[in-house]
Amino acid sequence: MLQFTFPEYKKNEKIIIEAGHIYTNQEVNPKHELGAKVGALLGNFLMGLGYETENWLFVDDYNPQFEEWPQELDLNEYQKKLTGWGFSPDLTKFEKDLVGLAQEKLEELLKTGVAGEKKKGGRIVIYGSSAQLYDPNENKYSCALLDACLYLQKLEQGDFTLTILPCFDQYGNLYYSQQQKTFQILSHLDVDPTKILPIYFFSPGEEPSQKKKVKLSSKEGHLADLVTMLKTIGKVTSETPLETGLDLGVMQYVT
Repeated sequence: MLQFTFPEYKKNEKIIIEAGHIYTNQEVNPKHELGAKVGALLGNFLMGLGYETENWLFVDDYNPQFEEWPQELDLNEYQKKLTGWGFSPDLTKFEKDLVGLAQEKLEELLKTGVAGEKKKGGRIVIYGSSAQLYDPNENKYSCALLDACLYLQKLEQGDFTLTILPCFDQYGNLYYSQQQKTFQILSHLDVDPTKILPIYFFSPGEEPSQKKKVKLSSKEGHLADLVTMLKTIGKVTSETPLETGLDLGVMQYVT
């Protein structure tokens, strides 16, 4: 059993912690439980270090409308499960509610000339990057743009933000790649990337080749306590078998 003693002082910084991200057409699974427990673990550490924390749940009710899978998520029941896993959401955000802000930011990026229509297919992209913003053929905003809008809202409410994500989304795509595109967008919206820390957890049996790219790093002065703590957890979990097979990674993006 690990025991920690924390100094009795308060920091004047608030950290938004997002965990348990779910689609309305997705069944609750062990990854949601593990993500919630990681969020709870980090939240407890941060509060012990004197930070104020606020827990956010992000529900994707936008992308499922473009798919044939039935949307059967019982949100109240899921929120109860999250609370039982130690991560009680203080605020629940819905992806559909970000569409208005996404439209506003799309127009801003087009006006500044950093984005435009791709010749093939007509999609709107950030020039010189892999970040797609909008597909007029489907009247659909990209996950990367909507997530960038969520980060903007988080940083309006807090000084820093942590996003707890599984290695893969429900479609088998790497969240790491999606977050890279989100950061490419944020780099044009005057956002300090050091205030955002995506944290990935790998379930037993998941060994993506990109795993080696997920490293612990942060600029000095930005959540240094958390990074130190994560390094400690990484060392402990590599030496001590845990039931969850917890394996964390934090990525500091440089754009």
